[in-house]
Amino acid sequence: MSAPQKEPVEETMWRTIKILRVFDKGSLYRHVNMTHPCTAQRISRYVNRLAAQGLLHRHRNDYQLSSFAPARAPIFRKLSR
Repeated sequence: MSAPQKEPVEETMWRTIKILRVFDKGSLYRHVNMTHPCTAQRISRYVNRLAAQGLLHRHRNDYQLSSFAPARAPIFRKLSR
């Protein structure tokens, strides 16, 4: 029997974003790190990618989830050659 698959940290970040609805990068970092180790740089990179794709709206230092955001977490990975 194999060990259960570990959830990608993006799933945790996305679920936390959906719960918070309005957040800043610092609060997202603190909430995610309660249960999953993650760097501030990774949080920032993920939030920036979501905002660039129109899934988050920025209001000064806060972000808000777009009304047309998908249910499943967008996961961005570098493609290897």
